[in-house]
Amino acid sequence: MLNHFFALILMYGSSAVDVPRADNGKRPEVKPITLKLVEELRITSDDHDDRYLWAGFDVAVQVNKAGHMFIVDDRENRIIQLDADGNFVRQIGREGQGPGEFDALVGLTVMDDQSLAAFDIHSPGTLCFFNPEGEFIEERSLIEGGGRNIKDLSFSPDGRWVFGRTTNRKVGTNLRLFEYALFQARDMELKHSLLKFQLDGFDPARSGDPKFWKKFLADRVGVDAKGFLGYVAYGRDGRVYTAVATRYEITRWSADLEKELVISREYKPIPMPEEEIDAIVTPLFTQAKDQLPKQYKHVISDSLVRDSLAMAGYPPVKLPVMGLKLTGDGMLVVIHDHNEITGHQAADLFDTDGNFRGSFSHGNFGLKRMVFQGDKAYTIETVDGDNQLVRYAVLKKEADQLADLPN
Repeated sequence: MLNHFFALILMYGSSAVDVPRADNGKRPEVKPITLKLVEELRITSDDHDDRYLWAGFDVAVQVNKAGHMFIVDDRENRIIQLDADGNFVRQIGREGQGPGEFDALVGLTVMDDQSLAAFDIHSPGTLCFFNPEGEFIEERSLIEGGGRNIKDLSFSPDGRWVFGRTTNRKVGTNLRLFEYALFQARDMELKHSLLKFQLDGFDPARSGDPKFWKKFLADRVGVDAKGFLGYVAYGRDGRVYTAVATRYEITRWSADLEKELVISREYKPIPMPEEEIDAIVTPLFTQAKDQLPKQYKHVISDSLVRDSLAMAGYPPVKLPVMGLKLTGDGMLVVIHDHNEITGHQAADLFDTDGNFRGSFSHGNFGLKRMVFQGDKAYTIETVDGDNQLVRYAVLKKEADQLADLPN
């Protein structure tokens, strides 16, 4: 059910202990690194059966140590496993509510032991575990110690930590309380909070009131527009990286979740054109209208949508952080630009000491969905409406060696 987004409160974690910082300027202060992605494999729906058709909005890929690729097909509620050459191996799970079945599949983690942990967002949220052969083992309900449901989940490959957004209703009110935080996986104990906000709950009694929907949609869009989002990336060495969207500052945590380093970069805001704003918010308004009962669909008119967008107060610049990744050799990738119209995305590279080493870009909406394994990168790219699986060789060279890179 949609939520009426209302009041917003931002909170950053604090510590009494001074944490080392790596504060970077607009340009690299050490020798720059250039990263290039050279395509090795592309799998499309052409000339394949339905097992290679992934038409969902949030299709994703994960990879194991053998190079097998696992497609998270959110539309069909299934996981498709392909070998390193793209040949079909097996389907894991299917739509349903039984053991090993998915009602709303949204994510997958390949664990260090090569088993799988799939996340089903259907209330209250469930982790489904499969062995490396894709056989169902068990499932775990994700209810945090305080009784809050967990959404937008990311599970660390070593099985120690859960990062997600919790949801809880404030007793005696129509308010919902939200929090992005890190939890200890074994007992869902809260370890570190990154971001908190509260939202006015959906009011069925006012679902036919245009004034209600105008504010409802404006506040819903406003949450994403103003960057009330948290991000996480997990290192192969057990380290954890976290950030919030509104601040170009990334915290690196030790394997035991102690603060080790804060990484920042002087940030020049990127303008947000009106065309991109329209491309971002139009699907949100369409989704809201699609979820309404038939008798209320007439309530959300084009003029109401325009008024809601104006009320949302979309900022004129983009958010400084839009995602975190780690390359196979441990370099931090901070996504800082995303064009909803062209699919162009851009990111900065930082070495293990937190030094800014350069930037790179990628198209077809592929960077946000990219995962790195060894010297390879895997992603889902959207080309003319078709979700395609792509594998790249990752080539990194210091600037004076750029001539050695293929075009």
